[in-house]
Amino acid sequence: IYLYITATILLCSCVEETKLNYDQLVVNAFFSDKHPLSVHTSKTSSIFDTSSYQLLPNLEAKLYEEGVLVKEFGVKEKQAIPGYATNIPKSYSTNHSFRQGKRYKIEYIYDGKKVSSEDVIPKSVPFEVTKAQFVNTDNNANSEKAYECTLEFKDPSKEKNYYIIAYNSVDYQSKEDKVGWSQALGWMSSDDPAIEKEFYHTNNNLSTGQQFIFSDKYFEGQKYSMRIRFYLGLEQPNKGLRIYFISISESYYNYMISYLNQKKNNQDYYAEPTQVYNNIQNGFGIFAGFSFHHYLIKSNDL
Repeated sequence: IYLYITATILLCSCVEETKLNYDQLVVNAFFSDKHPLSVHTSKTSSIFDTSSYQLLPNLEAKLYEEGVLVKEFGVKEKQAIPGYATNIPKSYSTNHSFRQGKRYKIEYIYDGKKVSSEDVIPKSVPFEVTKAQFVNTDNNANSEKAYECTLEFKDPSKEKNYYIIAYNSVDYQSKEDKVGWSQALGWMSSDDPAIEKEFYHTNNNLSTGQQFIFSDKYFEGQKYSMRIRFYLGLEQPNKGLRIYFISISESYYNYMISYLNQKKNNQDYYAEPTQVYNNIQNGFGIFAGFSFHHYLIKSNDL
């Protein structure tokens, strides 16, 4: 299963106060040990530039693992689609096998400058699903069933840890269908005090629905339980629920929290501007690692 998570890179992204120069490289990549690295690259531009968004061709990237060069790679081209332009640069991709607990660095030479970033893939944290049951709920005067369960996990001690809980709905064509069709349907809810932000996100490789993001500041180094309700119509035949417990790096966490804060503040005229976290040296964007475990529940098993 490939998990590929993307988010909008805002051109004002920065960690420190930085004067924005046009034509700087923007790098956008979230990477894990579960799938090949795919890096989207573009450049900053003037707000008066009305040209369409284009990914940059002819850039060569270097990938380092624990300081050792392991791969050099370039642009991956789109397949030809009837009625559309061919050879449009899509992303920079490599099939290097990433490993949990290892630190990676990506490096470009752009406009005579070295543009780079580095991050670690945190070790995934196993979890269990317990106390699972259907419960009746009342939503807009319509009675419906929710699948309620408890997620239990042990937070690694003596280190800061950051997490995302995500899910998708799986539809099976028949009892013989072993793969199913994943899609973002329904929603989930929880009143757990550890949850810091809720957001909804979909992507090309894994259709995820609502997501929870949080750190371990309330339960550092302890075993923790989190009760969640999923509203997906799981009582229907040939349905399934796939739950993801994702360990994310500190850079990933800082980016998502700042991005969600900015998104919220943009809707409030009186709110203070929020800068989106950036970890690209001599450029803009995010290069962040993650790992995950998943748990599949089929309706036939309920």
